[in-house]
Amino acid sequence: MKKTNKNNKIILFSLVGITILAFSAILSAINASDVEAASGFPYSEDLHIALLNQDPAPVEPGKYVDIRFSVENYGTTDAENVTFVLLPEYPFYLDDGDNAEKSLGKINGGQIGRDSVYIKYRLRVDKNAIDGPTALKIKYRTSNLKTFIELDDFEVDVKTKNVRLLIEDIKVLPERISPGETADIKITIKNVFASPINNIRLKLQPSATYFSILGSDEKIITSLGANEETDITFKVISNGDAKSEVHQFSLTADFSDTLGANYSKTNTVSVIVDEKPSYMINIDDTKVFSKNQKGKVTISVSNTGLSEMRYAVLELMPSDDYEILSSPKSYLGILKSDDFQTAEFTIYTKTNKAFIPLLVKLSYKDNYNQLIDEQIVLNMKMYSATDAKKYGFIASNGKFNWILAVIVLSVIGFFAYRKFRHQSKKFKKEIIKQ
Repeated sequence: MKKTNKNNKIILFSLVGITILAFSAILSAINASDVEAASGFPYSEDLHIALLNQDPAPVEPGKYVDIRFSVENYGTTDAENVTFVLLPEYPFYLDDGDNAEKSLGKINGGQIGRDSVYIKYRLRVDKNAIDGPTALKIKYRTSNLKTFIELDDFEVDVKTKNVRLLIEDIKVLPERISPGETADIKITIKNVFASPINNIRLKLQPSATYFSILGSDEKIITSLGANEETDITFKVISNGDAKSEVHQFSLTADFSDTLGANYSKTNTVSVIVDEKPSYMINIDDTKVFSKNQKGKVTISVSNTGLSEMRYAVLELMPSDDYEILSSPKSYLGILKSDDFQTAEFTIYTKTNKAFIPLLVKLSYKDNYNQLIDEQIVLNMKMYSATDAKKYGFIASNGKFNWILAVIVLSVIGFFAYRKFRHQSKKFKKEIIKQ
């Protein structure tokens, strides 16, 4: 009986002890709740991680960006052995030697605001990254956590600042045209980045009135994918009076990216009009008609084309058929379209050929400052002395003959006068005798 009472007492005391411990636990929980309510912090570690900033913002594909995170402990207990691990995925990379894992040590309870802990990562962005917010992952753990906790994705702003449409090649076929001819302007455009570009509108406009565009002056491409290229062709025609020079066209490209931003880019297209100068060269006048005669020869040069003949020089080349007595070169200057100049040379002929070939060299520069040398043979007709006198090219001896005739007539008149006078005297004497 005594043994039973003793066991009952033990059980009773045990129940009382358990009740007291339970009550203490409940009281402690109530006190902790009161502390949490009064302080605003949970009665444990409570880490808050935020993306503080990115520099630069936005970052361009192919560039580096610095990412800064802030870590705050809103709990009342310390967070021990805090470790963060960055989980970079395309298009973000860490350079070799940069560690994705960072150990922060202890973060005290209530360490927030200015007392926050900061983490910095330097990331390289792939050159083909697509524009727009791009996900970046990170995870962490503490001594109280058996596994890592992966946070919700953070967003890094990626955007290409430069125009991404490349005018890769421009070809004009043929490379040079004459006035009135047509040419094809073939343009290759390429999207050199990973993001598509849309609503591409290409417009070609001549800068002067010497050209017209055959067909539409505007080409439209709906979309151009990443690293995709395409060709477009404009056909143009030059006016008949187009100058021989480089003619400029303005090529404007308007397009938009995947975010709806609009871009515009302008290039210059050049078309070369190159008409070879045409001219006419003649013996304009000559004072030389037969062998062993000295005289002047005048040669004319006329520009019969549309292109200018610049800094023209006419040179009479030496020959066995004649001797050059004057300067062999004559500067003609600039011969514009429908203009002409003359050059005068003094020669002495040494042959009785029917034609004396005058070898002349014409030197000039075209509209593109290219020197052109051309040799031309001009046949100068020669005459016999008789024919030269016959055609009046050479003065005959008529003056001498006229003088001689005057002298003869004077002599005849003198003797006739003397005879007349003598007869008159004789006649007077006969009358007196009678």
